[in-house]
Amino acid sequence: MIRRFVSAVFALFALTLMTLSLGARPARAQLLDLTFSPSAATLVLGDVLIFDATLTNTSATETLSLVGFGANLSGPDVPGTLVWDTTDFEAGLPFELEAGGTYTGQMALSVLAGGTPGVYVATYSVDAEDTEFNFLTATADLTVTVNSATAAVPEPGSLALGVLGGAAGLLLSRRRSRTARV
Repeated sequence: MIRRFVSAVFALFALTLMTLSLGARPARAQLLDLTFSPSAATLVLGDVLIFDATLTNTSATETLSLVGFGANLSGPDVPGTLVWDTTDFEAGLPFELEAGGTYTGQMALSVLAGGTPGVYVATYSVDAEDTEFNFLTATADLTVTVNSATAAVPEPGSLALGVLGGAAGLLLSRRRSRTARV
């Protein structure tokens, strides 16, 4: 009876070790990095921001297969305020990124003239697989503060011309009122 118990415990221990060795993989450092330059911007309604997105394979030995990408915008009124164009970046995106390799492409963010001021976040992600088919995702955020268009400030020359015109008008009206009295 004790023999059966010891055999059962041993079998359970061996089964647990096998499960752990097959299912558990050692923790790996993130091999894929995505950055935006700049990572924050302040724009006014009607502006367009063109910025760089850089994807880097931080591994010294592994080639990564790029398998997908996605974009998300969040904020007070996304459809009525922001248009994100990732076409140039995605058109040049390679299928594989060699060890230590980088890829940089441009993206554009347009702020519509009739949009809503506020803080918006543009999040972009790139998905990849390493040589052991581990799934990796690199994500970057761009924080955009949208302000309403500022009031136009007149140039000093325009201001002087306006004052001069006002003074001339005032002199003419005084001259007419004097001639009307005589």
